[in-house]
Amino acid sequence: MPDEIREYWVEVDGVRWPVKQVISLAAGAKRSRFQRLPLGLHEEIAGALAPAG
Repeated sequence: MPDEIREYWVEVDGVRWPVKQVISLAAGAKRSRFQRLPLGLHEEIAGALAPAG
Protein backbone atom coordinates (compact mmCIF):
# COMPACT_ATOMS: atom_id res chain seq x y z
CA MET A 1 0.00 0.00 0.00
CA PRO A 2 1.45 3.40 -0.94
CA ASP A 3 2.35 5.92 1.75
CA GLU A 4 1.03 9.49 1.68
CA ILE A 5 2.33 11.44 -1.32
CA ARG A 6 3.88 14.76 -0.33
CA GLU A 7 5.30 16.26 -3.52
CA TYR A 8 6.64 13.76 -6.04
CA TRP A 9 5.18 10.48 -7.17
CA VAL A 10 5.58 7.61 -9.59
CA GLU A 11 2.63 5.88 -11.23
CA VAL A 12 2.75 2.07 -11.19
CA ASP A 13 -0.20 0.20 -12.72
CA GLY A 14 -2.42 3.25 -12.28
CA VAL A 15 -1.48 3.78 -8.61
CA ARG A 16 0.57 6.78 -7.42
CA TRP A 17 3.45 5.91 -5.10
CA PRO A 18 5.94 8.19 -3.29
CA VAL A 19 9.28 8.15 -5.14
CA LYS A 20 11.31 7.15 -2.07
CA GLN A 21 8.98 4.25 -1.34
CA VAL A 22 9.37 2.92 -4.90
CA ILE A 23 13.17 3.23 -4.75
CA SER A 24 13.19 1.53 -1.37
CA LEU A 25 11.06 -1.36 -2.59
CA ALA A 26 13.03 -1.75 -5.83
CA ALA A 27 16.44 -1.57 -4.16
CA GLY A 28 15.50 -3.58 -1.09
CA ALA A 29 16.96 -0.84 1.11
CA LYS A 30 15.49 0.98 4.07
CA ARG A 31 14.41 4.53 3.25
CA SER A 32 16.49 5.82 6.15
CA ARG A 33 19.59 4.94 4.08
CA PHE A 34 18.77 7.64 1.53
CA GLN A 35 16.78 10.21 3.46
CA ARG A 36 19.42 12.88 2.93
CA LEU A 37 20.12 12.88 -0.77
CA PRO A 38 22.25 15.73 -2.16
CA LEU A 39 20.37 18.90 -3.01
CA GLY A 40 18.55 18.56 -6.31
CA LEU A 41 18.81 14.77 -6.53
CA HIS A 42 15.21 14.26 -5.38
CA GLU A 43 14.04 16.41 -8.28
CA GLU A 44 16.32 14.62 -10.74
CA ILE A 45 15.01 11.21 -9.64
CA ALA A 46 11.41 12.38 -9.67
CA GLY A 47 11.81 13.89 -13.14
CA ALA A 48 13.20 10.63 -14.45
CA LEU A 49 10.41 8.53 -12.92
CA ALA A 50 7.28 10.70 -13.06
CA PRO A 51 5.25 10.61 -16.25
CA ALA A 52 5.33 13.71 -18.42
CA GLY A 53 2.23 15.70 -18.10
